[in-house]
Amino acid sequence: MKSKLKTMLGKEMIAIDIGSQSTQLVEGVKFKKGIVVKKAVSFETPKDTYENGHIIDFNKVSNYLDSKLTEHKFKSNLPTVCTLESSNIITREISLPYTKPKDLRRSIEYEVGQYLPVEVNKYVVQYKLIEVFFERDVKKARILIAALPRDIAEDYFNLVNSLHLKPQALDIHSNAINQLFDPKFEINDGIHIQDKTLALLDIGYNQLNVIIVKNGIFKFSRLLNIGIKDIDTNIMDALGINMEEATKRRNLIRDLRDNADATEYGKTIKAAQDAVDSWNEAIQRIFRYYTSRSSENNINMIYIYGGAVHITGLNGYLKAFFNLPTYKIEKVNSVEFKNDPGNISPFLNSIGAIMGR
Repeated sequence: MKSKLKTMLGKEMIAIDIGSQSTQLVEGVKFKKGIVVKKAVSFETPKDTYENGHIIDFNKVSNYLDSKLTEHKFKSNLPTVCTLESSNIITREISLPYTKPKDLRRSIEYEVGQYLPVEVNKYVVQYKLIEVFFERDVKKARILIAALPRDIAEDYFNLVNSLHLKPQALDIHSNAINQLFDPKFEINDGIHIQDKTLALLDIGYNQLNVIIVKNGIFKFSRLLNIGIKDIDTNIMDALGINMEEATKRRNLIRDLRDNADATEYGKTIKAAQDAVDSWNEAIQRIFRYYTSRSSENNINMIYIYGGAVHITGLNGYLKAFFNLPTYKIEKVNSVEFKNDPGNISPFLNSIGAIMGR
């Protein structure tokens, strides 16, 4: 009876997503067909405490997160997953003859040393079976290997313990977000993604993650060291102002597609457009690489999320450049919120991390 009741009630968890500019906390209950988000809060990450996956000031981060968990009445002692992205994470994709799970695990452990150019003992290595396929009548497994520096993993483990929570897993953004793009799900009320290849653009302050998902299966990702900071830097240089003031000007942009004339606002628009143009060129190179790998590889639509979605007109600007339908992620039919957070974009990686458990 207890096991049936537990299945009916779902699995309650917390997810933590720390970024260079903002941090997200999500408390949710995972069910077989989706997730109910009970709490979702976002706040600024304390300055100079976190960079590219590294917790620089452990005590300050721990104390601040503890205060936020208490303030918003998150439950204690819940299983907790942390999700992050970092250029320090090494990912590789390999294909091996498919065997029993036990034998496949041994084969992967043997291959890790061949595929990862690092001292394996300094990394936490995880792998995921992405798909099983046939090649010339031979059954094969496509596997994603991810290696995270051990010191980063240990810091997250200690952080979760310091918050009186139970460490459950450490996930990367590209894997977490993929959980929300099951082909059975609908995005933004009525947009079906079955049999479609999607480019997911997670645009943060310092980094932009390009993730390709085909019919719900992860295919490819690249993390670029570009992001919203490029817009602020361009505005700062164009107007001769400091970075803080440049951020304020960015937030005043009415539409990225506005006319870039000689006025101060026009100069702000031109600076922002130039930054986004440089993003587009970098993204285009990744798209071309992916489509060149096979004649069957194409991209049907683009979804954007992350900190940049508040820039009005960004999706239209990208659509004009790539000539592809481009949408902000505004709703996923497998995700129900107890309280409407307004913009769901900051919480998608955290929600996906819970969904993947």
